[in-house]
Amino acid sequence: MKEYKALGILAKMMLNCKEATKLISKQQDSTLSIKEWMNLKIHLMSCYLCRRYEKQLLFISEKLMLHKSMDNDSDFFRASYFKLNNDQKNRMKKSLLEHDRGE
Repeated sequence: MKEYKALGILAKMMLNCKEATKLISKQQDSTLSIKEWMNLKIHLMSCYLCRRYEKQLLFISEKLMLHKSMDNDSDFFRASYFKLNNDQKNRMKKSLLEHDRGE
């Protein structure tokens, strides 16, 4: 019986994904408290989706920092830099249509 009680206490302490993603975002701007940091690490050990989110957020942050340091005259800021080819456009359209249909 004690084991179940301990599991219940542990479950109450564990973060859900919504709370974890807030901490992952907060971590980008400031230092987490020890409690926040530990709870986040425990959650990340068991949740691959939040680990993926953390990696993606880090990737985006790194790229933004890189481009922040570039001149405004660089290729990054030209509209032609952002053009999609026809294959990319078609895949995006297909994905959006499938999402709308609930597939």
